[in-house]
Amino acid sequence: MRLPLISAIFVSVALAGPTASAKAVKHRAEAKKPAPAQPITHGLTGLLHASPDRVRARLGEPSIARAEGKGAIWTYRAPRCALYIFFREDGGLKVSGAAVGPRKRGVAAPDLDTCLVELEQSQAVP
Repeated sequence: MRLPLISAIFVSVALAGPTASAKAVKHRAEAKKPAPAQPITHGLTGLLHASPDRVRARLGEPSIARAEGKGAIWTYRAPRCALYIFFREDGGLKVSGAAVGPRKRGVAAPDLDTCLVELEQSQAVP
C-alpha cells in the first residue's frame, strides 16, 4: 500500500516542476559565484591623476624635483632604472605620465611596472 502512495508523490512532484527548495539551491549556487575582480592599481594606472602627496606616500621623496612651466618632473632612482614622473596642472598638480630610463649606459631599462616594483622595494629598505 505504501508503494502507490510513494509513486503518487513522485508523479505529483515531477508534474509540479521545480520546487522552492530547488530554486533556493539554484539561488545559493549563483550567490557563490566570485565577485568580479577589482581593477589592479599596479604600474602607471595606480599613479595616474595622483597628487604629489599621494606619489610621495607611495614612492617617497624624489631624487630630483623640477618645476616645468605649468607642470613638474620628478626623478626617482632605483637600482637598475630611473623613473620619471610627469605632473601637469589640473586643478592642482596631477600625474599625467611616466617614463623609465636605464641607470647604466648600454643596459636596457626594465619596463615601467618592474621599475616601480624595484623602486618600492628599495624604498622599503632602511
